[in-house]
Order: sequence, then C-alpha cells, then structure tokens
Amino acid sequence: MGSKLISYCNLRAFLILLGMITKDVLAQENEEKSVWLRQNAIPISLASFPDSQAIAYFDKVLADKQVILLGEQNHGDGTTFQLYSNVVKLLHSRYGFEAVVFESGFYDCRRAWKSISNNEDPLAAFNNSLFKVWAQSEQVQPLFDYIAQQTNTSHPLEVSGFDCQFTGYYGRKFFLNEVDSLVQVLSPAYRVSDKYRGFRIIGGSVTDYSYPLPFIRLPLDSQT
Repeated sequence: MGSKLISYCNLRAFLILLGMITKDVLAQENEEKSVWLRQNAIPISLASFPDSQAIAYFDKVLADKQVILLGEQNHGDGTTFQLYSNVVKLLHSRYGFEAVVFESGFYDCRRAWKSISNNEDPLAAFNNSLFKVWAQSEQVQPLFDYIAQQTNTSHPLEVSGFDCQFTGYYGRKFFLNEVDSLVQVLSPAYRVSDKYRGFRIIGGSVTDYSYPLPFIRLPLDSQT
C-alpha cells in the first residue's frame, strides 16, 4: 500500500510540475505572438477599406506571395466575412490572384465553378456547394456577385474548395453518377462487380446525409 501511495503522489507531483511548465511555455509563446502582432499588424477600417495605409501595407507584404490564408475568430463573424469579401476582391483586381479556395468540399466547389462558368445562377451554385455559414451569409453575397461578374472576363476568379467532405447538394446529386460513368469507361466488368456495389452503398451513405434538395432562388414577391 505504501509503495502505491508513493507512486501516486509522485505521479501527481509530476503532473502538477508538467502543468506549471506548460503554463510558463504557453505564456511565453503568447507573449512572443503579441509582440509580433504589435510590430506587424495594421489597423483596418471596414468603412474605408481599402484606404491608402492598407494598400501600402499590402503592396509591401504581398509582392512575392502566391498563397494568402484568411482566418476568422469563429464561423459566424459577419464583420470579418464582409472584410474578407473586400480583401478577396482586392487580391484579385490589384494583385492578380486567380482563385479563391473555400473551406468546403472540393468536389462540390468544383461543380459550383462549372455551373458559374456556364452562366448559371451563382447564388444557387454557392448554396448547392458551400457550407451554409458562408453560402447564406449576407456579408459574403457581394463576393459571389463579383465572382459571377468576372467569370467571362480575361481574368476570372476561379472557385475551389479544400475540404474532403461533401458539403452541398452537388455532391449528393452528381458525384456517384460521375464515378459510375468513369468506371464504366475504365472497367465495365468492375462496374457490375460486388466490390463496386459495396462501394456504391458506402458512397451513398457518405453523400446522402444532409442535403436532400437543391437551392432554388425564389421570386422577390415570394420572399416577403
């Protein structure tokens, strides 16, 4: 009993000591991050963006950049979404960026871009592909309109996604049918095999879980 008690006490002491060390390390890292932010961040006014200060800063830091990552405090921050929309438009129009990649399904977003490129309703395309937190955010709608306006120009802003999930109606509606067509071309025998039927069952459960209906834009008089 004594040895067990000693072992427990030593373990508790070790965990307390580890917690103290971790706290000190995290505090130091947070302070270093705070110092870096104070030295490198600039204030941005949503009302006046992009002002001369923001342009000068972007000209300096984006000169040799090919990929820009944009993050937010949470997935419901409308003010940040509105700023993002303005930043993305600036990155495209002034700095020559060619694509915007959403945190949504890469298959769904690819279908959305195909739809937009065919001059179909951009609002429906985004609602059938993106997570609803962005697709149905009022602050992101101007970006959708901008993307649609640039589609048939010499410098379109292409839409893509980087999430492995199926995040919209497009994945449910089209993915397995496209796989069927591809497998039929590559291996007709495999297309009718038990293994492929098993894949279809699993694939159906993955794509069929939460987006049963397509987005339909209602007439204005029915939205009131």
